[in-house]
Amino acid sequence: EMCIRDRAWGHLAMAFALRTQVRFGWADDPEEVLARAVEHGETAVRLDPENYSAYFALGRVRMQQGEHERAIDAFETALTLNPSSADTLNALAQAHFYRGETAKAIEVISRSARIDPLPSFVHSWVSAWVLWQDEQCDAASAAFSKIASPPPEAHKLASVIETCLGNTEAARTALAVFLDANPDWTVAREEDLQDGVWTYDPGRERWIENLAAAGLPRG
Repeated sequence: EMCIRDRAWGHLAMAFALRTQVRFGWADDPEEVLARAVEHGETAVRLDPENYSAYFALGRVRMQQGEHERAIDAFETALTLNPSSADTLNALAQAHFYRGETAKAIEVISRSARIDPLPSFVHSWVSAWVLWQDEQCDAASAAFSKIASPPPEAHKLASVIETCLGNTEAARTALAVFLDANPDWTVAREEDLQDGVWTYDPGRERWIENLAAAGLPRG
């Protein structure tokens, strides 16, 4: 039995890896990659239904598909198996964020902070994003500042937070960091990346408008 359960780890790792490709726009065929990720996630759950990480992985993939109800179910199951998983709470907050349930997302992220008082990189990123959507610009900036070494992808969020604060030049500077690493990125590619995942239209549209205003090429 342990042999079968051990096999779940390979499948859930594949689900995470494939989902990450799609999340950051690295997949040539996102739908096909996500379909494979779902298969791996569901296989992991089947092989080891007591492994919270399997549900966490499956939830991440479902969230990337825009299947937020199913993602939330998977995250809630993971939390019944491991109530102290800050990573799962961060992901649950993101699922609520994508649906525009911003107050719920803030409540979940505060639960995560109580469990893990030293915020992880992901916690700070999700917190800043949620607070930006709630137009708590100063709090969003403070949350983002806790990321010790933000990767280029995080500078899109830095840019929209600066726009939210009215700092036009700082917004352009932050976006330039992202564009240095992703010189072919355009508004059209950003729309493709977020479409179907970020199902709360006002948040997604404000995000796109802010990035365009900061200098993201239309494409």
